[in-house]
Amino acid sequence: MERLLEQRRKFSGEQWSSANTYDAAIIVAGYGAFFALWAGVSDDITPFARVTTAFLMGISIALYIVWTMGVMVARHHHDREFAASMVKTQKPEEAFLEWDAIERKQMNFLQWIQRRLWMPFFGVTVLLGISGGLILIYNCLAVAAGLPQLTGHF
Repeated sequence: MERLLEQRRKFSGEQWSSANTYDAAIIVAGYGAFFALWAGVSDDITPFARVTTAFLMGISIALYIVWTMGVMVARHHHDREFAASMVKTQKPEEAFLEWDAIERKQMNFLQWIQRRLWMPFFGVTVLLGISGGLILIYNCLAVAAGLPQLTGHF
């Protein structure tokens, strides 16, 4: 039973890692595509649309970077704690119990972060990113169709 539990933990960790890598690649590609499109049409859209979309996407990217850096710092702290326990001279049973306690502490902390902080960061980041994208798309369509662009004047 213990062996099955360990295999499940390993599988879950690998699955989590793969999902995070895929998510990060999609997010980076999305930001890259937005700014490539933005650079390509920036001479054709109004200054208001350029500045607004860059501002919205810039804040979205900044929040994403803050989130990523926070997770990275938490992971680094865990790695340092784990490495410190590895150099101790202790019986294997004690070492495994200590490593397991460190892993549980890290997992509890990451779950707390996910429950309390992820949705606000994610929601604001997505809202700002989609808003910037929609403003850019509208202005591109307005240029193509001869419609009025967003100018910031009502």
